[in-house]
Amino acid sequence: MGKKKQQTYKFASLRAEAARRNEGAEQRQEVPPFVIDDVEPPIVVTAPDTLERQLIIAEMIGPQMDFQAGQALPLLRALCGPAFPRIWSLIKDDKDPNTAIAFVQALISHFYDAIEAEAAEVPGGSEGLSS
Repeated sequence: MGKKKQQTYKFASLRAEAARRNEGAEQRQEVPPFVIDDVEPPIVVTAPDTLERQLIIAEMIGPQMDFQAGQALPLLRALCGPAFPRIWSLIKDDKDPNTAIAFVQALISHFYDAIEAEAAEVPGGSEGLSS
């Protein structure tokens, strides 16, 4: 058997291939933000819009869209994105850990369609990420 030639890739080619795969996909409907309006100024949590947030969420909630309590903090960070510091200031001193868990569940429920769509678009889906 002969030596196998090393294959090389260019990032621009990989990005173009991903764009070609997405050309036929339906246009995603924008998900409204999750707004907490009983604080000043209101806290606005946007839908997971970066690859980092999407991958963390897909890995942590898996195909069943649930999570372990021990994952609540990193999942909360990913779900909240830039709004995390303000959200954390509201719940960090709460004596009941169920507050954070309830908040994570509310965010997952609110962003369910976006989270499910993002997980499905990751090669292998969210199942492929939770190894």
